[in-house]
Amino acid sequence: MSLDFFYRATTAVTLVCFLGACHTADYTPQGLDLALNVSKKLQRNTDGSVSLTLSGESLNNAAGAVETFHKLADKQFGSAPYTYSYTVGHERAKRTVTKSERVKLSATVAGGTPLAPPVPEELKRPLNPQPIPYYVPYGGGQSGGYFAGGGGGEVIAIVAAVVVVAMIASAVAKERAKSKPATPSRSLSSTESFKTVTRTETEEYGSAKLVLRGTARATSPSTLDPSRTIQILVPNDTTFQGKLAAGSGLAVANATAAALQGWKMEVVRSVTTGSGYVVKPALIRWADRSDYSMSGNRDVATVEYELQDAASRRTLQRFVVHAAQSTMSMTVGGDPGDVLKKEFAKRWSVYTR
Repeated sequence: MSLDFFYRATTAVTLVCFLGACHTADYTPQGLDLALNVSKKLQRNTDGSVSLTLSGESLNNAAGAVETFHKLADKQFGSAPYTYSYTVGHERAKRTVTKSERVKLSATVAGGTPLAPPVPEELKRPLNPQPIPYYVPYGGGQSGGYFAGGGGGEVIAIVAAVVVVAMIASAVAKERAKSKPATPSRSLSSTESFKTVTRTETEEYGSAKLVLRGTARATSPSTLDPSRTIQILVPNDTTFQGKLAAGSGLAVANATAAALQGWKMEVVRSVTTGSGYVVKPALIRWADRSDYSMSGNRDVATVEYELQDAASRRTLQRFVVHAAQSTMSMTVGGDPGDVLKKEFAKRWSVYTR
């Protein structure tokens, strides 16, 4: 075997290992420390809890964010059990801006005689009363008629007509006098005062990024009665590489049951009320790869578990199990459940007694 061949083979093996490490860097704390586009904020609170915020371009999926949250929490609490809560979602960056607005404070009107309303058209027409007929049934002659003859009746009629006409003219003149516009004593004017008001607002900007906000705090193990039955609920199947990983939920339940050998248990599709316990898994990641020896990609299973009291459905414990095939393993055609069973047994011994 020549030295050149040995050198090339060594280089190829090194390159495969490096690519495998880069592939899994999205859910390891070491990978986050090296990523320039990840913001990691960890804060210790006065009550002993730990708050953690993860955000950035490198958090390209929620599963990776959740796995990283639990890995960092494990690092903080060591082998001690802890309870946790978190939210995962896309958020945009926020900034505080100052905005100004011109606001009217008051408006006053100066004194003065207001202008009169316009004169109606019917009052603008000239005075032209119609003649008032007065009939005298008898006159100076033998036939009566309007002002016929020349007696005293004619005089009375004329006087009466003049009086009526004068009364109408006087009424119209008074009406016109009322509608005549008054001369303002001075012109009207108004004044207004304004004020510029400034306020601060928080606005979002930029593209949305995946953000995880979580809190973890230490807790005590739960004491279980070994005579009571544990129901292991089959979780929903998850996806792998964009496709449904059929049977992954049942595989998780079976691996969990295999790790609980020695306990009274049963794998169920739905929980029945009883005096025992319920183990409720939820799949975060299920990567069943059959080409590990060729690509260096490992089988991975990340499962969150909730331990409940079957009668009250009260949560006793919550914990996560992250299991990955060893980098030194050359097993081909295995199942993520194989490594999950071992890691679940370790966690179960920490959170229960």
